[in-house]
Amino acid sequence: MGHAITRLLTLSDIFYRIQIYPCPLCLKEMLEKLCALNFVKIPLGKQVDVNISCEMDNPEISVDPVYLPIVFENLIGNAIKYSGKSVKIDIRCQGKGKWIEIRVKDNGIGIPSRSLKRIFEIYYRDPSMRDDHSRKGFGIGLSFVHSVVKAHHGKITVHSIINVGTEFIIILPRKQWKRK
Repeated sequence: MGHAITRLLTLSDIFYRIQIYPCPLCLKEMLEKLCALNFVKIPLGKQVDVNISCEMDNPEISVDPVYLPIVFENLIGNAIKYSGKSVKIDIRCQGKGKWIEIRVKDNGIGIPSRSLKRIFEIYYRDPSMRDDHSRKGFGIGLSFVHSVVKAHHGKITVHSIINVGTEFIIILPRKQWKRK
């Protein structure tokens, strides 16, 4: 038990010191590869439809090629985990000058408004999910997502409606600032 607690505390410390090593990456290709690789085990009986659209001339962005894909693995995985039998995920990318906006929207069960302010806190899980043994988790994923987006000098917000779905909006600079 002591080792598990030490590992979790170390993990939380790591979230606040993520160092990114950006390089050019085609955002649309990265998203399509993630969806094609089936990184998330889809439970029997679930039908998953992922739609990706990039509405920009140049979908290239300067990001960390290890950390940024994990952000989308987590968001897509959560959309599948917290949806019914027919899962619909829409991912839309748009250029906004020096920034890129990425929206990940699902038709899942939604996040209660009481939890929206806390979902990026490490180890936080909505109280109604703690007893749901069909949806396992430790409250680590969204905290990690938040930390990675912050390390990229970006911003993440969330909107959710119970029994309608959730939308995460990520805004990232096209190019990362150089380290000093």
